[in-house]
Amino acid sequence: MNRKFGVAVVIVVIAAVAAGYYFDAKSYVVRFSGATLQERLRARLPVTNTYLAIYQITLDNPHVSLRNGTDRANFSLDVAVDLHIANETKALEGLLDVSSGIKYVADRGALYLTDPFIERQALQGVPDNYAQSTRKALNMALAEFLAGRPIYLQVTGDGRQPPQRLNLEGVVIEDSELVVTLGV
Repeated sequence: MNRKFGVAVVIVVIAAVAAGYYFDAKSYVVRFSGATLQERLRARLPVTNTYLAIYQITLDNPHVSLRNGTDRANFSLDVAVDLHIANETKALEGLLDVSSGIKYVADRGALYLTDPFIERQALQGVPDNYAQSTRKALNMALAEFLAGRPIYLQVTGDGRQPPQRLNLEGVVIEDSELVVTLGV
């Protein structure tokens, strides 16, 4: 019986080691420098849309700043807001400092910036009674902008999607690069 138990333990250990090698070999790391991420954002800007019926918001001129040790990408955007109230338009301009998470959509093989959070809003002249709805409209604009535009699309050498579906295993900023690990 001890011999059977010993053989079973050896088989389990071998299977665990083989599985570790198999899954480790199936990990893929995608790295983005701040400049690359900035180019991918800049290619989609400027963008202008209307939100909550009274806000026309334009996002433009991204500046990416990656902070080591975090799992969120940080960037700033120039923002122009035309606030349409009481038959007049109030033009506002400023800057948004934003942090964003990373989402992987397996069926498209695409990475997206997601879950934007306004870290700092430098938009002068917003009437007090419109401050909350302005922030809501800005959040809507950011979420819409990021949702429809992948920052990375995984393709094979012939331009087709890879047959295997990967999962997001990890995101971290290290050495001023956004490092995304995908695996099976």
